[in-house]
Amino acid sequence: MIKNQILVKQMLEIINTMLEASQHLYEIAIKKDYSNFMEIVNDMNNAINSIHSNIVNLKKAENITINVDLACENANYSLNRIANLSKSRSRNILDKIEFELIPILEDMYLQLYFWGSIYPDKEKIHNYYQNELIPLCSNKYIDQSEINGKYKYDLSVIVVGYNNLEYTKLCIESILKYVPDNINYELILLNHGSIDDTKKYFESIAPTKQVDILKNGGSPTAAIRTIEGKYCLTVSNDVVVTENAIVNMIKCIESDDKTAWVVPTTPNVSNNQTIPANYNTIDEMHEFSRINNKSDKYRWEQRVRLCNPIDLKSSKIWFSSNGIGWGGYFHTSNIMSFPDDKVSMILRRKGYKMMLAKDAHCYHFGSITLKDEVNNYKDKEGNVGSETFYTEGRKEFSEFFKIDPWGTGFGFDFNLFTHLLCNDDGHVDVLGINCGMGSNPLKIKESIKENVHNLDVEIYNITDEKCYIEDLKGSSDVVEYTDDFSIVENVFGNKKFNYIVFESKLETYANPIEIILKLKKCLVENGIIAIKTYNIDFKNEIKNIDSKSIESGYWIIFK
Repeated sequence: MIKNQILVKQMLEIINTMLEASQHLYEIAIKKDYSNFMEIVNDMNNAINSIHSNIVNLKKAENITINVDLACENANYSLNRIANLSKSRSRNILDKIEFELIPILEDMYLQLYFWGSIYPDKEKIHNYYQNELIPLCSNKYIDQSEINGKYKYDLSVIVVGYNNLEYTKLCIESILKYVPDNINYELILLNHGSIDDTKKYFESIAPTKQVDILKNGGSPTAAIRTIEGKYCLTVSNDVVVTENAIVNMIKCIESDDKTAWVVPTTPNVSNNQTIPANYNTIDEMHEFSRINNKSDKYRWEQRVRLCNPIDLKSSKIWFSSNGIGWGGYFHTSNIMSFPDDKVSMILRRKGYKMMLAKDAHCYHFGSITLKDEVNNYKDKEGNVGSETFYTEGRKEFSEFFKIDPWGTGFGFDFNLFTHLLCNDDGHVDVLGINCGMGSNPLKIKESIKENVHNLDVEIYNITDEKCYIEDLKGSSDVVEYTDDFSIVENVFGNKKFNYIVFESKLETYANPIEIILKLKKCLVENGIIAIKTYNIDFKNEIKNIDSKSIESGYWIIFK
């Protein structure tokens, strides 16, 4: 937070004045009366330079972390190109004002307000999240479309280009080839601070909208303020789109109003979002994808967390005034720090679904865009590298949101599912105990759906960790908190379960073996109980309960 709040307020007022001036520039361009156009541009340049100078001085004097100086450079860059367009009376000037300059200034206001007036005051942050976040970052086009009941486009496609032009070309060519013919879409190309020929290439494509950002990281929410589609497909420039992938993702997101986020399977991505595939060339990859990408609702797998080199979002849920306020949740000035985990947490806690569409396979080259920045990351102590980046980011996230982004249950465990067939018929009840975010119980449900097309599965979760209660609501039918595991068998009455998964902390309770014996009585005939522990002695003690128990990784499984 900046110490001189009077100065911050003055700078915010200047940005608001510039937004009004931008609207005036737009009206001048419509009327084609450019008599005082350059006078307004020059005044805006001076105002931006004044803010830039103040921020640079404040960063030196107060050692604050804020990127508003980069936003100023982006605004000046946009404004100067608009000035040149006015001289040639270019028809592109309206789009550059509406879909580049104004979003950059709106983002500048958001950045200055949060980092200059809110962070790190916990009370102010709470009020900001509750009352200010959504108005500051909602998309006016999406709001108007919701009022009208009709969207200008079915789909907004955003390609984020940051150097590596050879990959960007492959990406855009694949999109143009495989975007469905019957989809009314807009193509938004975001040149995010590239120093190669990305800008020139984008111009040769003649997209619906082109947003040119001078400095990477200076205007993180500018592009999402330009979206006018019912759904938004965001594609990193190191992704190749394939036949039927987009249409199958759209089918998935349209299948349930609570589905907010869909990603396809890709190689070279974390979070177990790959599927078995055997190909060696791009042509072979396309042939594999053509066969794989046959619409199949049983291969839409709900997850508690997603990663997104390419993803499909519901614009209403993400960007409207009635949505989650994405773009305004901050916990660090490093915009690359755990963004997938952050939005996954927000969606989980608001009860929305996140889906991995296995019937949509695309190719991801793997961190081409961000690899160098992550590998070159340096913390305040001078430590460099990807390990430093993730360690520091994980710590920041945990301290800010009070949950470890890579904590218990953030992903399912292959060691467990090696021994679970998940081919049950009829009604199935799954009980998760201290399963953190709940990935393993959810994976049982989704595996039964995929394997035998059985949708009659209910998930119950019980935990003594209050920090996970809200996270579990998005993936559970019933969630309960308990602080007494000595009566665990009574939490859900006389309920019998097909699967019981006890994922953490069992060895820390009094009489853990007695708890296991009680839980075994809560199983249906031929039911399965799985217990995870890192304590070798306790693991051996559990194994003595049943000579037929199976050990797999840190799990002991009773069938």
